[in-house]
This record gives sequence, C-alpha cells and structure tokens, in this order.
Amino acid sequence: MDTDTLYSISFANPDAPAKPRKFLSARFRYINELPRSNPAWQNALLSFFSEGSISFRDQTFAVSPGVNFCDRNPDDIGQDGVVRALLDRVDHEIIIPDHSYRPRVSMPEKSEAPLSSDEMEQIWQQVGEIRIGESAWDFAHMVNQYFSSCLRPRSIANRLFELPCEECAHRNEVCNKLRSTPGQRALNSMISLARAFAWLRGGGEVSIQDIEQALPYTYAHRLDFHHEVFREWPNPQVYLREHVVGGHLEAKKERWLSAIAAKQANEPQRVLQIARETDDLVVAWLYTHCSKRQFSTEEVVA
Repeated sequence: MDTDTLYSISFANPDAPAKPRKFLSARFRYINELPRSNPAWQNALLSFFSEGSISFRDQTFAVSPGVNFCDRNPDDIGQDGVVRALLDRVDHEIIIPDHSYRPRVSMPEKSEAPLSSDEMEQIWQQVGEIRIGESAWDFAHMVNQYFSSCLRPRSIANRLFELPCEECAHRNEVCNKLRSTPGQRALNSMISLARAFAWLRGGGEVSIQDIEQALPYTYAHRLDFHHEVFREWPNPQVYLREHVVGGHLEAKKERWLSAIAAKQANEPQRVLQIARETDDLVVAWLYTHCSKRQFSTEEVVA
C-alpha cells in the first residue's frame, strides 16, 4: 500500500528509480481506516509523520508541510489496530459520536467558503506566534511528568514488569492506571494545541486553562491504560477530562503553581518544602530541575 500511495515503481523496469506521488506534496491529506492498514504502510507513516521524509530502497523523498487527517473506528473488531509508535505521532484525536438519525436539513442559499490553503497557513503562523510564559511552560511539563512520576525507574521498565502499585502510597494516582509512560511528543502536541486554543479565544499567551483543555485530545490516544479505565469510563478522553483534569490536577494546581513561583523566584528550598509537605512526586521532580545538585525523586520526598 505504501508503494501505491507514496511512490510508484515501474513493473516493466523494477530497477528504475521510484517516483514520488502527489500525496507527498499535498497540503491536506486524508488517510481512511488507519487501523486496517498493513504493517508496511504503518511503518512508512512513522517517518512520514515525524521526519518530514520517507525512504524507499536508496531513495529519500521529502514530505511537504501539511495537515494529515486519519480516521478509525475503535470498535471495529476486524481491524488489526495501530502500533503505539504511530499513535504517538498523531498530534490530536477528536472523538466523533455516532448520529444514526440524520434529519433532513436545507442548505442555506449562501454558505461560507472554506478556508484556502494560504489562509490556513496564515492561521498556523499566527498560532505558532502565540507566546507561552514560564509558568504555563513549567505547568505543561509538570502535567507530562505527572503521567510518568514513580518511585521506580518506570520509563525503562518493560511492559510485563509488575510494579508494587498496591503497596505504594501513591496508588490512587493516575500512574496506577497506566501500563507505560508518555514521551516528549505528547508534551509537544499539548503545547501546540494549547496555543491553538489561546488563538481561538483571542489571547496572545497560553494560559493554564488552555493546557488543561488540550490535555485529553493529546494524551488519551497515546496512553496505554489498564482495562478498568475502559470499563468504568466511556472513553479515555472523558476519563482524562473529568477524573484527571477535573479531579487530580485541580486538587494539585494550587501547590503546583506555588512550586512554580518558588522556582522562578530562585527558591529551591521552598520547592523542596512543598514537595515534602505534600508528598508530591511531580513537585519533587520540579525540585530536581531547579537545584544545583542531582537528586532522585525518592530522595527528595523521603
């Protein structure tokens, strides 16, 4: 499928150089039923999405900047699924409910013309210019760290390693619901979408609320949840929006912002004090990034 869509080869002369197809230079691209694609196609999309180029044999083809739309039916039992590495390269996911009843509607005589590619590019440029202050920057990194914080070196543990979560004092945190931790791409996507939300509301700078609003759309499809999340919640986005953002993070926000303020005021001992008083692993992580000495999270909260 990758040869059908990304480049063409001559069956009459298989040794001839491959030719890139228009899909590579399109500004808007649509990939239908992503989970039904074969492994070769998904493997080709890894570099297509993140590297800006693809390789075939000894040739490398550039991928023009653009927007890629993919769709999937998560309840399709006939699909093989999408590999985690590819999901990690999908910036944002929007869950569209099924409206089986479609009422007849009359189209207005005059409808707004869709945005042109040039207009979209101007908007992208404006979104990219939205500022993100130090407080919002630190808060976004603390949110990302929240999904990874653990007294054990979890980021290098294999999926089958059984963490002693039931014995841990932090067992009620979201980490107990995850099989693996997110990477840098999730953080980058959240900041990018937060900038877009700031642009939509007419703001010139990313707010804490913009980051919280962006979180479910950028992390839900990347995180590998345990089965109880799927049993207890309609979908991971609802879980993140209502239980994590509206619950866990809301309860931690005041002390996180206090720790950020102390960090910016060059008061690492105050950050350490907050971490130990609240037994907060994320604040402990923040302390390790504002102290001249190197500590492990376990040493900070001990």
